[in-house]
Amino acid sequence: MLVSSTPKACVPKSRQGLDQKNNTCFLGNPNSLSDDKEAKNVSAKEGFKLVGSGFLHKGKDLALCIFKHPLKTIGVAAGTSIALGALPLVGIASSTGAAVLGLGFAALTVGKTAKDSVSAFKHSRNNEYAKLRSDLRNIGGDGVDLALTVPFVPKAIKAVKNYAKFGPKIQFNKEYWRDLRATKNPLKHIWACFKANLKLKYEQITNEMGLKIKPKLLIGKDIPAIAAALYEPEEAVIKVNPLLVNPLTGGKQLATEGVLRHELEHFRQFSDIVNTKNLGTTALEKGLDKYNTLRINWIKELSGDSNLDLSQIMPKEKKMKMNMKFYQQVIDNSEPILPNSPKAKLASKYLEGCIQKVDDTKKIYNMEMQLAEERPDKSIGFLNYVKQLYKHIKTRQEKFEKIYKSNILEKEAYAAQDKYYDAVIKNRPGFKTVMAQAQSTTTKNKKQI
Repeated sequence: MLVSSTPKACVPKSRQGLDQKNNTCFLGNPNSLSDDKEAKNVSAKEGFKLVGSGFLHKGKDLALCIFKHPLKTIGVAAGTSIALGALPLVGIASSTGAAVLGLGFAALTVGKTAKDSVSAFKHSRNNEYAKLRSDLRNIGGDGVDLALTVPFVPKAIKAVKNYAKFGPKIQFNKEYWRDLRATKNPLKHIWACFKANLKLKYEQITNEMGLKIKPKLLIGKDIPAIAAALYEPEEAVIKVNPLLVNPLTGGKQLATEGVLRHELEHFRQFSDIVNTKNLGTTALEKGLDKYNTLRINWIKELSGDSNLDLSQIMPKEKKMKMNMKFYQQVIDNSEPILPNSPKAKLASKYLEGCIQKVDDTKKIYNMEMQLAEERPDKSIGFLNYVKQLYKHIKTRQEKFEKIYKSNILEKEAYAAQDKYYDAVIKNRPGFKTVMAQAQSTTTKNKKQI
């Protein structure tokens, strides 16, 4: 505040004020006396308080807005979801659209925060402390927006970059449009959106892996309820369980990519078998025939009926023909593997691993029967029962993984899956817990073939 002993006559009436204590004239608003709090400089302590109060006030207003206007909030969320759900029509995954939207909101928030910060600096230099206090409150409010948007920026940037590099071409999605027009049922529209997004994610992953020929993706068709996904070598298709593999949810999005990479690793293994000169499609067909024969005989043995017709109760057990046309395309678009080379030796082990799966299944079955007899009894008391049940489940999981992952096919497939998970966890350590949970619920507890 500028203080002067200049006579009142020399100062315009609109700018005159009187300091009662010193009986002197001062230049400024007559209502803004030197002891007015808003006219004083802002200390660091007060500044932090102002920012904090702005943050709390903005958070409170946001919560009240959602509470008082739930229909409006639902409407905005529904509108955003519909807009994102329409993106697959042009070949863009909804998750990619959400990433772009998130980046846009983050950019606006950072811009507003920068604007308020510049304004605060300007008002501080000009000694406009009332305006400075308002700026600091605004910066506190900006903090809420920053907390809701900025933490997701690294993931969003990576998603957009990956799509730009590996995503499918932007073009009209005829299949998705046909599915949407086929029904007016909103639930079926959601199902169609899910399928379209999963297929776009699959295209992006296969492009990233550099696959010229890729197996067809089937969603929710002839797949065991306990399996997240599986690769059918005879048909050369990947089947996924829509209840366990979902690209539209955050935690499971990571699991989705891991599961698909797991099955694509199986596809690579069988491709190496047919590409090996001394093996080829003939060796693969014979190996799969032997595997199916051993499995069917074992199932009949368990049932006690050697004449059991499995085709009536288990359609998958029907005799399936090899998709020779597809595997010929794989051979035509791949470098041949020479006999006695390291890759050829591995391909032979893959074939042995396929047949070994029958023995693995037997071991797992016997293990399950034994553990069923060792299941804790509820009569030991609730707390003891829960404790013993936890140990029982943990033991079962450890034994299952030891048997299942001893097969070279699964060992390498899980290695490819874990490699992806490790890369994600390394880049985003804050999501380690979410990743572990997603992995345990959608992959490691599932019998993938």
